[in-house]
This record gives sequence, C-alpha cells and structure tokens, in this order.
Amino acid sequence: TMFVRDVTGTIMAIVAGLGASGSAFSQLLVGYIFDGLVDATNGNSDLAWKVALLFPAAFALVVAWWAFFFSDDCPLGNFVEVKKAGLM
Repeated sequence: TMFVRDVTGTIMAIVAGLGASGSAFSQLLVGYIFDGLVDATNGNSDLAWKVALLFPAAFALVVAWWAFFFSDDCPLGNFVEVKKAGLM
C-alpha cells in the first residue's frame, strides 16, 4: 500500500471526512446556483433545477480530465514507465 500500517486508519478517516464535506459543499453550492437561476429564468424552477445540476457534472468532468492527464498511475510513477524500467 501507499501508507504505513500505523497511519492507514487515520488516512482513511481524513479521506472520508473530505469526501463528506465535498458532497455537502456541492449540495450547498447547487442550492445557491438554483436560487440564482430561478430569479434569472423568471421563476421557472424546472429549468433552473436542470441547469443547476449541470454545474457539478461539469466540475466532475473537469476533475476527471485533470486526473487522467496529470496524475500518476501508481505510487511508483507512471505504470508504463515503471514496467519498462523493471521496477514491477
């Protein structure tokens, strides 16, 4: 694994807390966006709700794109390069 056994539980708790706070922030943000869009669409709450839900989806796509192109495949580095170097 990436972490020493002594701190694995702590790391898992931190990640769980960040995940929960991220979903709460997203829910709060969508509510604020929805309120603004209801005013912008002259009270059309159906359209405002549909458009408000596009914001977290677009953000998730941007983060997925970033993770795909800018993150490592495994803790030792890019998987293809590590495999070629004979480290795995």
